[in-house]
Amino acid sequence: MERLRALVLAPSGRDAALVGQVLRGAALDVISLPDPAALCTSVVDDGVGVVVLTEEALAMAGLGSVPDALASAPDWSDLPFILFVDAGWGTGDYLGVMDLLGRNRNLTVLERPIRPVAFRSVVEMAVGGRRQQLRVRDLLARVRGFNDELQARVDAQTAALMERAAEVEALAKALTAAERRERERIAQVLHDDLQQVLYGLKIHVELMAQDGADTERARRVEGYVDEAISQTRHLVTDLHPPMLADDGVAAALGWVVDTARERHGLTVHLDVIEGIDIPAPDTLALLTRAARELLFNVVKHAGTDEAWVRAWCDAEGCHLEVRDEGEGFAERDESAATGLGLAEIEHRVELAGGAVEVDSAPGEGTAVELV
Repeated sequence: MERLRALVLAPSGRDAALVGQVLRGAALDVISLPDPAALCTSVVDDGVGVVVLTEEALAMAGLGSVPDALASAPDWSDLPFILFVDAGWGTGDYLGVMDLLGRNRNLTVLERPIRPVAFRSVVEMAVGGRRQQLRVRDLLARVRGFNDELQARVDAQTAALMERAAEVEALAKALTAAERRERERIAQVLHDDLQQVLYGLKIHVELMAQDGADTERARRVEGYVDEAISQTRHLVTDLHPPMLADDGVAAALGWVVDTARERHGLTVHLDVIEGIDIPAPDTLALLTRAARELLFNVVKHAGTDEAWVRAWCDAEGCHLEVRDEGEGFAERDESAATGLGLAEIEHRVELAGGAVEVDSAPGEGTAVELV
């Protein structure tokens, strides 16, 4: 058990022997102080168990600084004071001492002559209370230690998760870049190789018809070839829209809107705020494909032939919104999704460091915003 100290300030000669005897009997180290300044310095020590004052000490200069010294003590500390006074003290005297030492102090007043049994009992109670305070101190220290350890673990786990999230985001961006490059490669192959073969085939069919071959059959084959060329051209454009390379957001979304109008008869109102800039081609490609898929969802599910597309930037980031005033929905039917699908769009955007918000209700249309 921690051995405590008793601070004694200016005991009179008649009290000194009793004070020393009782305090040492309570297993306290007795520290006699020369003045209030020494008391102010000592009371902040956790190892102090009790302070003994005499009425004569109250007249010493500087005792009024004791409350300021006690105010710096931790919340768990309520250092006990024992004051020896002459007989005849009243309530006013007691309140005056409380004001001098600071209100709500742990103060016990004993009138002279001091009875050893009473003094010993007061000291034991005071020291017992002080030890309970020290136990609270130790428990609080353990709690702080546990909290610090827990916080350190949380910080370590958070750092690990952030590192992992950064790795996942980097991987997602790398996969998006790889997908874009593969789309470009396939589009190049279709354009440079397959379309050339189809055009060559078309020329030979035309020559066969001119040479007197089965004209009807030749024309039929030529129709198939024309359809194949058209489908290939669409596929090349879908895989890698040419405006993604240089022309920016407005051109890319303009192509999406034109495609939806030409292929599906969907009227789309496009609003791209001036100054919007998405320099990363992978991000622009992802948003372009997401806009196409969301407009296709309008065609398939919304029961309307009109939609709105907006793009803008603010302090939060760059936004893309696709909205319709169609049927809306309460819950998503992922089983009916094709292409990227709404869930897949969310997954791709979140992996790329963004977010998706869906606002829809039956009969109130749907708005999907990508950030």
